[in-house]
Amino acid sequence: MVIGIDLGTTYSAISILDEQGNPQIILNKENEPTTPSVVAIDKDEVFVGKNAWKKILSIPQKIFRCIKRKMGLRETVYKEGNTEFSPEAVSGFIVRSLLQDVLARTTKNVTGIVVTVPTYFSDTKRMSTKHAVEGAVDALKNGKKEVAERLETVEFVELIDEPKAAALYYGHCSKRNVGNVLIYDLGGGTFDAALVELKEGGIRVIAEAEEHEAGGAHFDNKICDYVMDYLKENYQ
Repeated sequence: MVIGIDLGTTYSAISILDEQGNPQIILNKENEPTTPSVVAIDKDEVFVGKNAWKKILSIPQKIFRCIKRKMGLRETVYKEGNTEFSPEAVSGFIVRSLLQDVLARTTKNVTGIVVTVPTYFSDTKRMSTKHAVEGAVDALKNGKKEVAERLETVEFVELIDEPKAAALYYGHCSKRNVGNVLIYDLGGGTFDAALVELKEGGIRVIAEAEEHEAGGAHFDNKICDYVMDYLKENYQ
């Protein structure tokens, strides 16, 4: 089976194609369709998603979120003893968790993985994302035998721009395979838009634009800043 991964700034999700060829979101361990893109590293243990958020009070300096923004940067986001963790490595922990969810809820072997990335991602960021996924696969293949056997069949890891993925999904679900469609993707960290032509045999991007600093996380931060300024001004 081929797996699709939305490795988001604030939330991530993973899906498969069911027997009818329709995409199906795989629920995580908490029976939820999305997993917070948050990682906590506590000594030798790594926590992902909600379990990572639970560590915010005990080890706030070891909580990593919005790591997608740092993909492609050659920097160390955390060091524990002689072990250093790059943005790629931290992102890989999220991918590993998503893959574990799929393997726990399906029985088929994985033959390929497709990952969505923002339109603005440079070649360096794209390669870093691909390496994070490949690293997660390799890590799981070095684990339990039954898991390794189901990942040995992975033949490819490919990337697709997020607006293109949305256009393909729309074309598939609406059964409309001809015409122009305006796609906008307002995510946790970025805002992408694309004008796409659906045509027989594929799609063509007519125009696209993106705003790197506009997303749900920015809205949250602005609201928090406003509330804090208000409280300081009126109650300090």
